[in-house]
Amino acid sequence: MGAVSRERLENLAETLRQRRDMVDDPRLIAIIDEIELRAEVELAKLTRTI
Repeated sequence: MGAVSRERLENLAETLRQRRDMVDDPRLIAIIDEIELRAEVELAKLTRTI
């Protein structure tokens, strides 16, 4: 419920990294950074061994 696939998270993080350079607005860059960080955290949770 509410789960996002690993592939989708990886694609999201990669897309954000690629498009960050096209943005001039510091506030938008900060939002992109936050979303990318959250995607990376969720990816880490998926790959973490218990």
